[in-house]
Amino acid sequence: MLHHACQRLNLEPSVCLVLEDSNNGMRAGKDAGCQAAMIPDITPPHKEIAEIADYLFDSLEQVTTLIQNQPRS
Repeated sequence: MLHHACQRLNLEPSVCLVLEDSNNGMRAGKDAGCQAAMIPDITPPHKEIAEIADYLFDSLEQVTTLIQNQPRS
């Protein structure tokens, strides 16, 4: 499903950022070839998810900072 969304946006998955609060969502994002950031809600990331995550954040405010600091194309 994520790969399909990237295709519809005409973007390579590697330039897309998936924001997730679940371990399964993180797996799906990484399996699709996207960058994946976890902002845990209730359940913390499993060890395997923490190892594959591109980013682990405590809040959405940190995501805003990440996006603002990205180079413009």
